[in-house]
Amino acid sequence: SLIVPYAASVRLPYEELVEVTPAIGHTTVSVDIDGTVRRLPPFIRHQDAVYPALGLRLAWFAEGEGDIPQVQGEGNPAVLVSNDGRRTEMHLDEEGSIPIDFAGGAGAFPGRHGMLDVLHWYRQGDLNRIEDTFSGRIVIVGNTTVGEAMADMGTTPFATLTPLVYAHANFLDMVLRGSFFGFAPQYVSLMVLILLAIMLGFLFTRFSLPVAAIIMGGVVLCVAVAEYLLFAFAHLIVPGTMPLVLAPLSYGLIASYRYIFMERRVSEHEKELKVARTIQMELLPAGPPSVSNLDVFGMNLPAKSVAGDYFDWIELPSGSLAVAVGDVSGKGVSSSLLMSHIRASLHAEIRGSEDPRDIVEAMNISLTRAIEAHHFATFFLAVVSTEKHMITYCNAGHSPVLLVSKGKIERLERTGLPLGIFEDTPYTGETKPFAPGDQLVICTDGVTEAQHHGELYGDERLDALVTSLAPRNLSAKEFGEVILTDVRSFTRHEEYDDDLTIVVVRDIS
Repeated sequence: SLIVPYAASVRLPYEELVEVTPAIGHTTVSVDIDGTVRRLPPFIRHQDAVYPALGLRLAWFAEGEGDIPQVQGEGNPAVLVSNDGRRTEMHLDEEGSIPIDFAGGAGAFPGRHGMLDVLHWYRQGDLNRIEDTFSGRIVIVGNTTVGEAMADMGTTPFATLTPLVYAHANFLDMVLRGSFFGFAPQYVSLMVLILLAIMLGFLFTRFSLPVAAIIMGGVVLCVAVAEYLLFAFAHLIVPGTMPLVLAPLSYGLIASYRYIFMERRVSEHEKELKVARTIQMELLPAGPPSVSNLDVFGMNLPAKSVAGDYFDWIELPSGSLAVAVGDVSGKGVSSSLLMSHIRASLHAEIRGSEDPRDIVEAMNISLTRAIEAHHFATFFLAVVSTEKHMITYCNAGHSPVLLVSKGKIERLERTGLPLGIFEDTPYTGETKPFAPGDQLVICTDGVTEAQHHGELYGDERLDALVTSLAPRNLSAKEFGEVILTDVRSFTRHEEYDDDLTIVVVRDIS
């Protein structure tokens, strides 16, 4: 049967626009594992109805097709039959999406006009210019803001950060040109690989190792060129044959050249981790905030692999300071990418509210819709007010968080589940006094779970250390560095399996 993704929820524009709109198309895109938009589902099912993509709907109207074309037959490809009998085939992948034949990024669409320009023409009464600009054209209205505009962030193959409005524009251009990709049958690719393996296996037994290596390189090059030519000129996507080709080609060489492949793999992995680590560190604060009466320190000690620790502070219009610490489950580049999603979500949501509970609930919805089920993140957000001498916080499954006041420690316990588990998770906020001299100590579990010969550093050791440091009137930086020194002393400077993140906030008013 036809593969149609299911939409759990739908967001419609303003009611006034819906009332005057003759048809509605969805704007969902498919995001690949590297965070890049290359595909788009032509249809989305919501409840008992199936909605076409925005590009399909606009193309049908542009060609005078007011009614939706009918889907003929079942299976793949999907065959659309218009009112005049014209047939359009679209090959869907296993997710019900099709690759976008990109015409280009923003530069491929010279007819771009900012909303301020249109409003300026309208205010000047230059209605003829508006009519000349938009009359007889397909107009896509969308946000082209980049940076922290969360509703419009996403990468395309043309830029590290290109608004998704261009993805829909490219899809519309593809539909109008009828330039759809096809998929080569898997059995054909399999037969070619079998014949190639038999032929090369025979040749490898007849030639020396250096000659066999030259043959292998030539065949790999020919396969790569053939796949590219099929993709570029025939709009034919061939199943990933390169890994299958390398196996039989490398069989006769692996005994002598194995260390080359292993060395290359390790080098690429280290390069990937280095890039991810650089990106991760650039997302952390470059220096302490300039909020008066607060001494703030934060540090992150990288583990032997990329993890997803995150800390941040944001100066608020009210004069308060928002302090956040998060820890994404798992390790590797995917965790680092999710950490960047959390940072962007925080910066976007905090613009509309200074209530930690509201912000965390909105971030949970955003993260739940963006990640797979087995990923989640603990997160702690506090708003510190030196004017009111109090902190308001929301703790989404994060520990340990310690509030030190008059030499006593109070643990700020969890007020909700970690982010990304359930979209409708309720959260609560708490308010605590934060008098002059008090300290807020926030760590990730990389501190308490640091180990030496299987023994964990643990909560009790951290509590005892913080208790001993409280009367010493240390600065926030000194406080944090003593904790780090004690953890290093406990682990005997062994490599860490997880990032160590420590944030200290001290009221010095």
